[in-house]
Amino acid sequence: MKTAVAWIEHCNEFHSICAKYRCQEGWHTLPSRVIDVGVPDSLSEPYLFVPNGQRAPYVCLSHCWGSTASTLIKTTKGNLEALKKQIPLAVLPRTFADAVRITRATNIRYLWIDSLCIVQDNTDDWQNEAAAMTSIYKNAYLTIAATASKDSSGGCFRPRRPFSLLRRPQRKPTQPSRPSETLLLYPNSIHTIYDILEAPLHTRGWAFQELILSCRTLNFCEDQLLWHCLERTATEDGVTDFPGYNKDHKSTDLFFSKLGTKIGLIRDITDIDSQRIYW
Repeated sequence: MKTAVAWIEHCNEFHSICAKYRCQEGWHTLPSRVIDVGVPDSLSEPYLFVPNGQRAPYVCLSHCWGSTASTLIKTTKGNLEALKKQIPLAVLPRTFADAVRITRATNIRYLWIDSLCIVQDNTDDWQNEAAAMTSIYKNAYLTIAATASKDSSGGCFRPRRPFSLLRRPQRKPTQPSRPSETLLLYPNSIHTIYDILEAPLHTRGWAFQELILSCRTLNFCEDQLLWHCLERTATEDGVTDFPGYNKDHKSTDLFFSKLGTKIGLIRDITDIDSQRIYW
């Protein structure tokens, strides 16, 4: 999570466009219900919190319900009051539990997850919250995207494939006895892009809308993290060649506008391996 926190801090300090977006009316107004995850390193159980108009930073989760939808933990009229007391981490699916830990790691107290923050068997509540979905994601401090997981059991932190990002010592000829620099061996950049484009979350139209609406998204992909905000796109392997800003908030952004146009995207990253940039 050190890389993710560094991206967030960099955006907070240096991205004037993102800062301007965060200052708009409604920013940080908490949704009707959120999950209070507690402070970083908290040992207490999360619980469902009703803020009644309170303003504070919060994180959203974008995820696939997938094949676990029928057994997914949900808020209902029957368990609403119980969940206001506690939501034991032990009963949460892996993706939800990871989202709680990530939210704590970013020093944000509140988390929004659709299945828990909307009363699923209350038609009026579902319709009201669905209508507010635009503002919920638009006003979030950060959106966590479980990009590589096909359902809630997959988690955000994926087992990485061997050699996806490999570091080894490199010795200088003039100092053969001392390891000097660290040499990074990268996967092919086009393969990186394919992995992102073909990820399970990007097959869902609803999730695509969530990512477009969010000011800042931290994608947990198969082998690495992908950061996307109004001014920068960055991946752990150093690929940051996507321009991330336009006045219409991502509507013509190179990465998101070409999620379904792989040939055009590959053409645009022809020279990507010689243009790696690091934060």
